[in-house]
Amino acid sequence: MVNLNNLIGFAVVSKNHLAISNMNVQKLFLDKPLEVFQTVEKAI
Repeated sequence: MVNLNNLIGFAVVSKNHLAISNMNVQKLFLDKPLEVFQTVEKAI
């Protein structure tokens, strides 16, 4: 397994509904915060 101690969280930018749904499922398996945004401006 990869060591992610320095990682604060994940940000995903996508307008694809399937990608957004997949990220919401992956959130269940992560111990770091994960947010999905539809634009880069909203992610920043």
